[in-house]
Amino acid sequence: MNLYIVMTPLQYINAIEAMNFYGLKNNILLVIYPINRKNIFDNIIEVKYWDKILFFEREEESLLNRNITKYFKWLNRCKEFIKLVDELDSTYKYFDKLLIGNYIYETMLHIGNRLNSGEIILLDDGNATIDIANFRIKGIQIFQTKRYSIKSKFRVYIKKLFFNYLTEGFLKVTYFTIYDIPILNDDKINKNPYKYIKSFYTAKKQKDIVFFLGGSLVENNIVKIENYFRFLLFVRQYFTNYQIEYIKHPGEHLIEIEKFLKMNEIIIVKPDLPFELYLMKLDKHPKIISGFLSTALINVSEIYGSIFKYILFEIPDGLIAFNRRVWAKNIYNNFHKDKNKFDLIKIE
Repeated sequence: MNLYIVMTPLQYINAIEAMNFYGLKNNILLVIYPINRKNIFDNIIEVKYWDKILFFEREEESLLNRNITKYFKWLNRCKEFIKLVDELDSTYKYFDKLLIGNYIYETMLHIGNRLNSGEIILLDDGNATIDIANFRIKGIQIFQTKRYSIKSKFRVYIKKLFFNYLTEGFLKVTYFTIYDIPILNDDKINKNPYKYIKSFYTAKKQKDIVFFLGGSLVENNIVKIENYFRFLLFVRQYFTNYQIEYIKHPGEHLIEIEKFLKMNEIIIVKPDLPFELYLMKLDKHPKIISGFLSTALINVSEIYGSIFKYILFEIPDGLIAFNRRVWAKNIYNNFHKDKNKFDLIKIE
């Protein structure tokens, strides 16, 4: 029996890719979804692939909440999560493979540490995969870094103290990834060829449009908002003769950025699917796909090949938050190693 644990639609796509790549049978899917957002999986999950599907609503992210009701709900969700994992262990005893989405989260770490398995496979999760590789090389977890606030670190502490969350790093893993990443000696990489999703592609007409992939760079304190506006203006001027459609990332929520885009006649698009699948569903395609620090460009170039022109705009190192520069450099290195696929434009 194999267990897949996913938290996002992109992780689900890569779960299906892994199932086909490894030729796995007897598969259980556990979907850990955001509060009140189970619907984000409605359009992509197909029952035919699974022997069993389990859904679990993620616990509240905010522990130190003045709302006492939410506080106790958070504690209850932690308790229910531990119960769910314990039940999986008592029912199945052993899994041939655990296929895990974003390894950074303590929920994923607990599952991998608590359940007995023959192999742990880390599914691709975009930019997070770059983070995961870096953290494993350093031998630390994200909640041990400055990226986690004091409140978030306390949340992890409470989970470990009262609910016995197991948050140690795994001894060895197999990355199922499209990216070029550093790995530990005992870790392995199996290249994700996106063979399954490629099989559904049919040629479409193209329009003089640029799809620009957004990202939560401001929300995650990677760049300052005034610099992000400057970068967007650079892109707008570069594509003067094109209509630009800004593909909003799920992590973006700042009204100021939406206002800025509209003011500069950039159309905002909010897909209800991962971009890799969203492209597949369209009647017409753009000619160019572009972005700043988006690994989705790498995924799309693998799936769709030379159908599109791919242009990456490089943010100057000095304008990236100091604690995210290594992460950004590792992402850009993936593009530099494949210059025949991507046009690389330095922002001035």
